[in-house]
Formats: sequence, structure tokens, C-alpha cells
Amino acid sequence: MDGFTVVPGRQMAGVGRGGNKWLSPPGCSMFSLQISLDLESFLGRRPSLIQHLVALAHVDAVRSLPGYEDVDLRIKWPNDIYYGAKNKIGGVLLKSSVFRDKIIVTIGAGTNLKNQYPTVSINQILRENGHEVLDQEVFLARTLNSLEELMEKCSLGQFGEVESLYYRYWLHGGQHIRVLGDKDTEQRVTVLGIDEFGFLRVKGTDDSVFSVMDDGNSFDMMQGLVKPKLR
Repeated sequence: MDGFTVVPGRQMAGVGRGGNKWLSPPGCSMFSLQISLDLESFLGRRPSLIQHLVALAHVDAVRSLPGYEDVDLRIKWPNDIYYGAKNKIGGVLLKSSVFRDKIIVTIGAGTNLKNQYPTVSINQILRENGHEVLDQEVFLARTLNSLEELMEKCSLGQFGEVESLYYRYWLHGGQHIRVLGDKDTEQRVTVLGIDEFGFLRVKGTDDSVFSVMDDGNSFDMMQGLVKPKLR
């Protein structure tokens, strides 16, 4: 069912990337959303972009409000929502399957909206910065509306606009990181952006440009490191 959405009040057995547990106490804003895309559509050929659009929609839901533009909500590649560069407040996880000429994508997202201390939440951030807090219904509606608009722009050939907005909010422009390869080989690279599939584009010291896939990798912001995730 395209567009079918579930909004739980609490989550005790959620699953994150790499099989990590995802616990969401009362106060989190969560949803699971199922969409279907034609395989030959822009996003149908690039479903790995959707996690970036969902993270962007969460940030845009707050920062597009008049007077809220400077609230320091950010996107951490590939699928996390941050306050500044240190506090994770949300994440996105996608699963997909192909049925005939469609790709069915199930989106799971959770964000700390009004959790109590010691968790950092959006409403705590807004209150501390002198802003009115957001009701969950308003935050969810703005997030889903933003996601719909972003997906429509992609389908209309306006991905450049989406990409510009993404870079306005993301954490990694010009960041220097280390890429670990086979046999613990290491290369220092500079982050350029994302490619058309949402993978991380980097430039090596020899000026070679290549992409780092997020599937099965971890991106350690504190160490500036992309490495294979240990199973």
C-alpha cells in the first residue's frame, strides 16, 4: 500500500544498521512509511538516495520555519540527524524489495523530539534557544511534507536544488578523513560531496576521485575515518 504510515508511541525492539538495537522511549518522533517507485524512475534507479532525502526532510522540517533557520540541526552521512557535530538525535533505516516493475521501499525513522534529560532532543534545543517547541503532529506533518516535495523535485529533474539544500545542512564539506582498505591499507582523502547514488565522493592525495559506499561501512566522525564494519 503506497504511502501507508505507522506512527508508534514507543519502540522496544527496533533494529538499526548492522543489526544494532534501536530503542525509542516516549518522546521520540517515529514512523514507518512504505512507498513504491517505478524501477525506471529517477529514484527507482537510485533508491540509495532515499535515506538522504529522509534525513534532509527531518532537518528541513525545523530549519525551514521562519526564525528557526539557525537552529544547528545537521545531517551526518549517510543516515543520521545531528545537533551540531557531536549529538546524534535521530536516524533513518531503509529496506527495499522489487516486485515486477516496482521497487517497494520501507522507511523507518526516529528522532528525539521531546525526550527528557539526559537525552538531547529537538524541543530541548528549541527551548534553550528561545524558540517555541513543536508538537509531534506538526513535526511529523512538516517532515513528511518536506519528504514528498524533495521526492517530487527529484522526479521533475530538479535534483540539483535538492543537493544544494542537502549541502547547506550536512556536516562534511571539505572534511579530511582516512579510508581503510584491504589489509589495513589507509589513504587520506578530502570529502567532496555525494554522488548521484548518495555515496560519499572523496578525492585522494593523488587527485583521484572515487566513491565510498555506505552499505556495510561506518563513518566515524570523531576519528574522521571510513572503515569496514566488523560483523
